[in-house]
Amino acid sequence: MPACADPNPLADCLSHTTLAVVKNGEKLMSIAVVFSLLSLALLTLAFALALLNPLAWALLWPAAGTGLVALAYFTAQPKLLGKRPSGRLTWWAAILYLPLLAISLTVWQLIQLFMGENASDEVTPGIHVGRWPRIEELPAGAQAVVDLTAEFPARPGVRAHPGYVNHPILDTTSPSPAVIESIVRPLVDVPGPILVHCAVGHGRSAMIAAALGLARGDFDDPEQAVAALQRARPRVHLRPVQAQRLREWFVALR
Repeated sequence: MPACADPNPLADCLSHTTLAVVKNGEKLMSIAVVFSLLSLALLTLAFALALLNPLAWALLWPAAGTGLVALAYFTAQPKLLGKRPSGRLTWWAAILYLPLLAISLTVWQLIQLFMGENASDEVTPGIHVGRWPRIEELPAGAQAVVDLTAEFPARPGVRAHPGYVNHPILDTTSPSPAVIESIVRPLVDVPGPILVHCAVGHGRSAMIAAALGLARGDFDDPEQAVAALQRARPRVHLRPVQAQRLREWFVALR
């Protein structure tokens, strides 16, 4: 049953919205704290070890990058990760985040190696959900590529695709229902295959693909949409705040 459907719809809607904001805030804060502690640890190591070896000052580089990631989560501002609408990183982000990006990409490669998952899966006719793609992994005849990653630059061939659009969302989080609508609405009438992707194709991309399927009338409610996505791509899993924001968007749509 959609959120806000009880005898007191206004109170129910306010309750669900407040809960979603709290959950999203808790998730943002927990990730921000982790990156803050990592940045502090690197700073401490840099100053402690520099007395023994001046090369230890190089630790200030990843310390600055992790510190700014923490700030991005504290403020819920994916733009602080420096990704342009074109899918490229700004020059300062490319330099500042290089150590962190190298580690993230290594972890991402290992995850893909052990998961053995398709690059993307068609979850409803014309809508594909997938991971951060290479150009050869785009669905045949793709008319649109919707990039939701804030943490990875788009690969050159992918960002050159005429249907490429970038809507960065911080990992494990969700934008507001209004932002979901702004992402989904231009895609409703796209005539061919659409790839919606995030880093691994389980959370952010699944949320937006479910919303797009609902907007097109492929599903009756968010629960049916998510179940269909999970049948097509079994590791799909929406975070509680992502599921809640999807429901809020759906209620507003109706």
